[in-house]
Amino acid sequence: MIEKASEAPMEGAAAILHAAMELFAERGFDSVPLSAIADRACVSKGNIFHHYGSKDGLYLAVMRQASGNTSQLLAEITGGAGPFADRIRHFARAHLQYLVTHQCVTRLILRELAQGDEELGRKMVEGAFGENFATLVAIFRSGQQEGYVRPDLDPAVMALALFSGNVFFFQSQSLLPHLSSVGFAGDPDYYSNMVVNVFLRGVLTEKT
Repeated sequence: MIEKASEAPMEGAAAILHAAMELFAERGFDSVPLSAIADRACVSKGNIFHHYGSKDGLYLAVMRQASGNTSQLLAEITGGAGPFADRIRHFARAHLQYLVTHQCVTRLILRELAQGDEELGRKMVEGAFGENFATLVAIFRSGQQEGYVRPDLDPAVMALALFSGNVFFFQSQSLLPHLSSVGFAGDPDYYSNMVVNVFLRGVLTEKT
């Protein structure tokens, strides 16, 4: 990756984290030796151990960084003003925009999820993503208590459905332009708005 002339090169821990994120996304955790990360970051292997302790520690740091933006967006829902539905809409749109514009991070997460490794999944949940998921579940549960969300729905299912809709859009970007009747392939904001409308309002009219 060539740095722009106006950008200062990353050093130390930041350079290691960036190199690890790129390589894990390209090859997967098990296929990337620490020597490859050190070479790309232009540091010694000892530098990696100094900053992150181990390869597992570095992996979890990468995952925490990948989940950091979502944590911030969720904080905006819990601490923000405005109608509950508008805050959910804002989160869904901003989360999808992040997935689309930070493709290296997104591919890394999807690569790891696709492996189906339970131990790796446990580490991802405990070290990075579990807290975000629990926060979104709590947001929907709070919405139920405040009367905004139907009480018969499972908050965990709602949280998973919201995340899944965004992830699938990212995964299917290459085929969407070729599907008939799909005019939103290049418009994630439109897609997000429609999905949230379905999510919050349903699809059936009073006639049914």
